[in-house]
Amino acid sequence: FEYMTAGRAVVLGDPGPWFCAGQTGGRVYLRVNPAWNLDRAALERRRAKGARIALLDLDDTGAADVADLLGAYATELSASGQDEEAERVLALAGQPAAFLMSVPEREQTDPSVSTE
Repeated sequence: FEYMTAGRAVVLGDPGPWFCAGQTGGRVYLRVNPAWNLDRAALERRRAKGARIALLDLDDTGAADVADLLGAYATELSASGQDEEAERVLALAGQPAAFLMSVPEREQTDPSVSTE
């Protein structure tokens, strides 16, 4: 999500080190999974040092986004015969407390203006 300026995404696993470097817009939803040592503190340590993002609990928009994104993913899993995995993904969609959202601390640029 380096240089992310808009959109939305959900990460079910480890986002990797230095995630969201340069994120100036959009939302990234990160699964909190203590069994994988991915709690809030671990995610805070993994974000990019210069990232101007906040890790927050989901708001109403975030809960709706996670449900929508995971619902679409579950549909694709079912279409490819992975019904058991689709059920697990849908179960996560109903647990907004299992996610945090990465959002820019403030809008850094006006995305409607091109500087090129």
